[in-house]
Amino acid sequence: MMTAALAMAGLTACKPAGGVTADFNLDCAALIGAATILVRSGKVENDTALMKRTLVSSMTHLNAYAIPKGMTEAEAFAELKSV
Repeated sequence: MMTAALAMAGLTACKPAGGVTADFNLDCAALIGAATILVRSGKVENDTALMKRTLVSSMTHLNAYAIPKGMTEAEAFAELKSV
């Protein structure tokens, strides 16, 4: 089983491969969210401390995307689900 540290370390340090785009933060929040789903499904070993940091990273990216656009929390999560 893949360790949570391996899966989450790469995603919480999300960096744009092709440079920062308008949707970079939304893309990172989506990738981190996908990694947490792998943990919840049991495909990746859980690490409680790392999961807390992952939540903070995901919300930071989502806020960085949504706040400048004046989006509500519900609107930001709706866009996140559409990615």
